Amino acid sequence: MEEISWGQWLFFFKTPGSWKAINRQGETNLHNLDGLWGRSEWLRLVFALGGLFGVLANRWRTLRPIAVPPAMLGWFVFITLYVAVDAINDFARESWILSTFNPMSEWVEMLIGLSALAYIFLKRDEFRASATSVGGTAKLRLAAERTDHRTA
Repeated sequence: MEEISWGQWLFFFKTPGSWKAINRQGETNLHNLDGLWGRSEWLRLVFALGGLFGVLANRWRTLRPIAVPPAMLGWFVFITLYVAVDAINDFARESWILSTFNPMSEWVEMLIGLSALAYIFLKRDEFRASATSVGGTAKLRLAAERTDHRTA
């Protein structure tokens, strides 16, 4: 959630005191909280694996409405591979991995944010159709109840 911190600095949003006390950088984000700081690659890995599962969810009819569009498979494969190497490095501590992957962690966070936006963008028509049909059904049900109430 580094992007929230950038927005915070761009729009002069002050960090609430209670949040500032538990955040290592005094910002409004999750990855710098005590307990999560220095372990954000595990959060990224969960997100990436969730994206891969989301693409696979297209195989099941019941999950298709929320499934990740297949066009995003490449994004999630790349993010998963990158983050897996970064996470493995927590145990191996290879200097070439540290010097290569640590400086690029902000890029992966950006890709994660962009993939979330891409998901919403690619699914927007489905979400609109679903909201319209649910709203339309609710309106019809409400009209039917009013009619039943008046005739009773």
